[in-house]
Amino acid sequence: REEAFRGFLGTHRATPTTDIWVMLLWFSMGNLFLFSKLCKWNIILFPGKFVSALLPTGMFDGSILTRTIAGGMGLFSLFYSCYLVLVRRDVATWLARRETLHLTSRITCSMFVGYVQHLDRSPGDVPVDKTTYVFRCIVLQIVHTIISLVVCPLRFERHALTEMLRLPGKVFYWSISSLSTSEIVATLVALLHIEAAETVYLWRLERALRRGA
Repeated sequence: REEAFRGFLGTHRATPTTDIWVMLLWFSMGNLFLFSKLCKWNIILFPGKFVSALLPTGMFDGSILTRTIAGGMGLFSLFYSCYLVLVRRDVATWLARRETLHLTSRITCSMFVGYVQHLDRSPGDVPVDKTTYVFRCIVLQIVHTIISLVVCPLRFERHALTEMLRLPGKVFYWSISSLSTSEIVATLVALLHIEAAETVYLWRLERALRRGA
């Protein structure tokens, strides 16, 4: 019954093709930093820079987990999903593994990009002013909310788990920004309220779908 319900969510609230496009968008948005800063908008340099970004910078700085493993898993989940849906067209297998692959992609891409930005920060970099930084965070949150609730929703407990696992990386990223401690705490509280509202919304939708099933 639960497997049938997951299949229902994966075909009526999203389609396999939509899922793949969302994963590609997620991966592309995450790697925009590499393309814009490290590659200087030169597409020819991107493959080499991406491979370099996967290599750890040391044994004990956490880069093996956040760069090599997270980046590799993010790339693997994307390629494997594309293989299932676009090459094999194995919808049944995709629906059975859909939420796991989405969860893996969202978490690992967030870890990879966040720590690459930190570890590749040049000493002469000028910090982004707070207004621009907050505006960018708001825009990204709006895009994330639309994807999570409308375009490609997961079951509410998977959504909550994904956001809890992504939260430490966000806090770390904020800690190396120009935000003060009080501003980081305020941002965290606001984000927790948004994520809680998203989870409750998905729970109510899922409850209605289960009652109507």
